[in-house]
Amino acid sequence: MKKAKILVVLLVISLFIIVYITSFRASLFNEKLHKKEFLKNNVYDVFPKADEINSEVLSYLRKDIDKISFDIFNEKEVNHLKDVKGVVQKGVITYYVVLIVFIVLIIGLYFIDKNKFLENIKHIFLFSGMSIILVNLLLLVWILFDFNSLFNLFHSLFFIEGSWIFKSSDNIVRLYPYGFFYDIGKKIFTGIFVYGIILIIVGFFSIDKIKFIAKYLKNKI
Repeated sequence: MKKAKILVVLLVISLFIIVYITSFRASLFNEKLHKKEFLKNNVYDVFPKADEINSEVLSYLRKDIDKISFDIFNEKEVNHLKDVKGVVQKGVITYYVVLIVFIVLIIGLYFIDKNKFLENIKHIFLFSGMSIILVNLLLLVWILFDFNSLFNLFHSLFFIEGSWIFKSSDNIVRLYPYGFFYDIGKKIFTGIFVYGIILIIVGFFSIDKIKFIAKYLKNKI
């Protein structure tokens, strides 16, 4: 059915967005990962209390607190963190809106095409997984060979021009150096790649097993 195909496409797009935002949030607020990066990039030599500062920054981005108590950032840095908080909060809203839309579309798909519901679910997993892996491979290659341009593109899309450019002597750069973002970026997209593989595996195997079990139970009953 044409309506079912449209819903499948919308569900693939929704799942794609959910996976990307999930992976970004997982790395953004992963303090254990941040500690490893601080050690690797010698951040503790500059900021012995880097963990405490970072914890407050993350709480600020989550809107758990209204202000960072550590007075180490200049006005431009504070304004940028405020902008980052805005982007993060929009990401959270987008995540839950898309998640709700995904659930509603799944329910709609079931009632529109009950007979092919499991087959459609299989297609959703497969196409989502394949599109995630394809896009992610391109982004991983981009990160490995030209991270700067990807980093600049990302910031130019979400922030006012020039508001996110800092001197190497600025504390925000010393706390979160280039290597920090490079490794976090690889972690994010590696995680997304794994999600894509899982979706493909589920699409290939799990749904077929569900159909087999459903058919077996139907024959028994």
